[in-house]
Amino acid sequence: MQLKSLAAERDREAFEKSEIVEKANTISRERDDLRAKLNSETAQRERLASENSRLTAEVSAATRSLAETTRRADAAAAEVASLRKAIEAGLGNDPLALLWEAAKQKTGAGLAFLRSKIPANHPALPWFDKTVEVSTKLGCLAVRFVVAFAKWLKAEGLPRAKVLADKLLAEVETRLAKK
Repeated sequence: MQLKSLAAERDREAFEKSEIVEKANTISRERDDLRAKLNSETAQRERLASENSRLTAEVSAATRSLAETTRRADAAAAEVASLRKAIEAGLGNDPLALLWEAAKQKTGAGLAFLRSKIPANHPALPWFDKTVEVSTKLGCLAVRFVVAFAKWLKAEGLPRAKVLADKLLAEVETRLAKK
């Protein structure tokens, strides 16, 4: 009887052991399934984070591009408004006057931009201002000279040149005829 009870105890322990092994295998499979699912979810999360970063960069670039386009459109609108104001101010339809006004505005804006790049207490600032002043005076004198020369050329220079050219041609013809 003791042998039977030992055999029954051994069979019961073997059965419990097989149940424990089966439960351990089931738990191990569940653990492996959960690890695989965790790895899959982690990869999915990293892919979504990468895509989110890429989309954020694209949105940022598009926003910068839009801001630059808006700035350019505002600058163009301001330029159109200033040209309209110049036309209404009495410059009329004279293309040279309009061109001169536009050149003055662009030059003034460029000089203001350059001056803004020099710090307020920099020793070169007075030199820059003096150079701009002298260059402006020389430019105005040059423009006056060119305008005066063009008027003289139209009024006296071209007719005089035509008369001299006719005299030269006549002289050349007479000398050629003598030979």
